[in-house]
Amino acid sequence: IVRRLIKDHIIRVGGILQVNITKQMMISVRSARSRYSQYLADKKEGEEKERAQMKRKAELDEIEELRMKTKRLKTDIYALNMSIKKYAEKCETTGDLTYIAKSNSLQRTADEKEKELKKVNEELDAKIQIYKQGITPLTFPFILLIVCMQCNYG
Repeated sequence: IVRRLIKDHIIRVGGILQVNITKQMMISVRSARSRYSQYLADKKEGEEKERAQMKRKAELDEIEELRMKTKRLKTDIYALNMSIKKYAEKCETTGDLTYIAKSNSLQRTADEKEKELKKVNEELDAKIQIYKQGITPLTFPFILLIVCMQCNYG
């Protein structure tokens, strides 16, 4: 489209030698490269901002996922504890020891879930701390390892 406009203008003024080259045109031509470089720099900066926002969103999504996992584990532990209590009461009322065996089995499961909940909470705390401090993802595994080692889970 631009070439067509230029060609039409050259034909209209009567040839290439008749085109009036103004000072404004010269300045525009001279600064074209710097405008293009600025455009590329702005584009690159925009892409970097977008990448940073995507990374930040991914971190927030991961934190939210861990919070949901914590909530699910707490719900599971609560349900298990209610079942444990129910089986213990049934054992007391009926005298049937199979209910105690079921209760003990559920207690072991609840204990495992509590350990898992503790690990998830520690990981969540570490990720929140990293998110707040803006630590790079490359250093995160080392920080998580240190946190786990302090809690004897390493």
